[in-house]
Amino acid sequence: MKKKTQQYLGAYLNSHSKRNVEISKTTGIIPSRLSKLRDPNKDTITADEFYLISLALDVDIEEMAAYVFSDYELRPQKGDNIRGKGKLTKFGILLAEGLMTQKDIAAITKIREYRLSTLSNDETTVPLAKEVYLVALTIGKKVSDAFHFVSGHLTLKSKDG
Repeated sequence: MKKKTQQYLGAYLNSHSKRNVEISKTTGIIPSRLSKLRDPNKDTITADEFYLISLALDVDIEEMAAYVFSDYELRPQKGDNIRGKGKLTKFGILLAEGLMTQKDIAAITKIREYRLSTLSNDETTVPLAKEVYLVALTIGKKVSDAFHFVSGHLTLKSKDG
């Protein structure tokens, strides 16, 4: 039987000293939503929520993503080395990034091609944190750079208000 893929935001949050109420005050994410996001079987945390929580905790987003999404894996590609594990030069990786189709990214990340298309073309579609994480790994970008690009327009609320 295949192991269910889980996210470990709850365990990660438990390892830090901030409670839901404290995180809620600075992120604007209501405490009941934060409670739901702690469930390891729920993987619907949006990229924006993930980014704001990382800011509120003042943690390295790369480390947080690696921990929270440790169950997620990319599909191995036959005869291909898209992630640059030894065979591709930096220039080769650059070429692979530029030439990678949504179909290729979908095959590697297990994100449906239609979903990738919708995320690419519809501003009202909200990317999930796991999608940003998996795509960043696939195209060889730093996870933190991907989250900053997608959600960097967000800021924490001031502690006064």
